[in-house]
Amino acid sequence: MALVGGISNPDLALVGGISNPDLALVGRISNPDLTLVGGISNPDLALVGGISNPDLALVGGISNPDLALVGRISNPDLTLVGGISNPDLALVGGIS
Repeated sequence: MALVGGISNPDLALVGGISNPDLALVGRISNPDLTLVGGISNPDLALVGGISNPDLALVGGISNPDLALVGRISNPDLTLVGGISNPDLALVGGIS
């Protein structure tokens, strides 16, 4: 999970082009508890990409209770994010 949004950081510190070692910034929104993702606030990360689901079942507009679908790609192990396959979630946002 070193690469997210085209930025390399082995601790997933960079998401959406913003650096924060605690994953506080996602989608250019700052929140130390990862409550804001894609510009939506929810302390339980229920809202991602504008979709509400308390179990993070919906990400990028796709419903899957095991977070199998992210970026409209299905993979039960979350190996596909943003249309790129990598079993270690090393590729996100099309950057290796």
